Formats: sequence, structure tokens, C-alpha cells
Amino acid sequence: MVNPFEQTPAEKEEYVLDMLERGHSWPQIMKECHVSPNTISSVKKKFFGSSDDDASKNAGQTSKETQALKLFKEGWKALDIAIELDLGTDSVLLMEKKFYQLIGMDRFNQAYEQVNGNIFPFLELFNSMNRLGMNLTQISDAVKFGNALPHLSNLHWMLSNEVRVLESYRHNLHSQLNLIANQIEDYKCSLGYYINEHEQKRNRLSILDYQIKNMQNFVQKFDNQEGYQRIKKSLQSRQNQL
Repeated sequence: MVNPFEQTPAEKEEYVLDMLERGHSWPQIMKECHVSPNTISSVKKKFFGSSDDDASKNAGQTSKETQALKLFKEGWKALDIAIELDLGTDSVLLMEKKFYQLIGMDRFNQAYEQVNGNIFPFLELFNSMNRLGMNLTQISDAVKFGNALPHLSNLHWMLSNEVRVLESYRHNLHSQLNLIANQIEDYKCSLGYYINEHEQKRNRLSILDYQIKNMQNFVQKFDNQEGYQRIKKSLQSRQNQL
């Protein structure tokens, strides 16, 4: 199939001539080469000297509207048809509208007119809906609450700041908690040291008490000895004499 944007007029003419020589019908040539009946007629006149056969008459009598409808049915774009049939933009768009009406797509025309031809935002919305798996009710709710987006955005910003402040406060509390835990560990170590010291002092006191008690017993026992008493009394007498 000929690409109308890649082939030169001379190349397209060669394709038409080749198909004419191989006996193709005019509708086949029009479809394959993307040309109008006028183009085929011109090629035939140029190379064969005449175009007055039945096929050329029938094709020439076909209105441009009918030709455009056939091209729309074959999948041609409005721009290509306007160029091929030498039609104005308004005429081609009107024929395109009639084509959609004929194939039962009146609602498409109504929607197209309602959005003034700007259907791309709606196609993007439709693609997003399919991509996200959303139904029409969900889309309607999203549009309904769309006006609240600035408020929600501002609320999100405020809450985000509060979260950051709380995170900082939490970090400070965590640092203080670690400091207190370290201090408790230090106090526990000091307490253990003092308990050990207390135990050693108490053991030392017990030893001293035992030594004192032994000495007291020794003194008491020594005082009770008869010889010690005689010496003590003798010393007292001499002191009295002096």
C-alpha cells in the first residue's frame, strides 16, 4: 500500500499505472494507492490517451462526499482525505460527522461537540481510570472532592510539620532517657562499691569487737589474780606514805 506522505507524485503515478496495466479496478487502485478518481483518470489520459471507459465514468460520477465516506470506512484520516480529494476543512469535518452518524456513533458526535473537539483530557482521564482500576462512581467522587485538594494540601503540610516537630521532641526525649539510664548505671556501680565498703567496715568492727572483748577478759582475769592484788595494794600503800 502506498504511503501518501512518503511517495512522490511521480512514484504514486507509477503505482497507479502499474495497477491499471495489471487490470485492477478503480476502487482497488483508489484504496491501494490512496488516490482519487480524478488522479486515476489523469494517469489514464496521460499514458493511454483516453479515460472514457465505464469504470472511469462510474468513478467520475461518484460524488466527493461518497468518496470521502468510503475513505473514512477504509480508515483514512480527515487530513489525508482533505488533501486527496482537495476538500476544505469544514467540508471534511462535516463528512466525518455524517460518517459517524451512519455507523451508529451519534453519541460520539454529541460528546465531541460538547467538548469542542478537545477530547484528549478525557482520554487521559479514561486511561488513568483504567490504569488505577477505578469505576465511574469513584471518578465522580474524585472530581466532586477535587475542590478540597488545596485545603487538603495545606492540611498535609501542617501535619507534616507537626510530625517533624514531634519526631525532634521524641529524639530529645530518647537522648534524655539514654542519659538517665547511664546515670542509673553509674549510681548502681557506686552503690555496689559502698555496699562492699560497708561490708568490709562491718567485718573490721566485728574483728575489733572480738579483740576488745578478749582484752577485757584478759584484764578482768588478770585483776582477779591474787599476786596482782598484793602488788596493787603495796603500790597504793607506798603512794599514801609519800
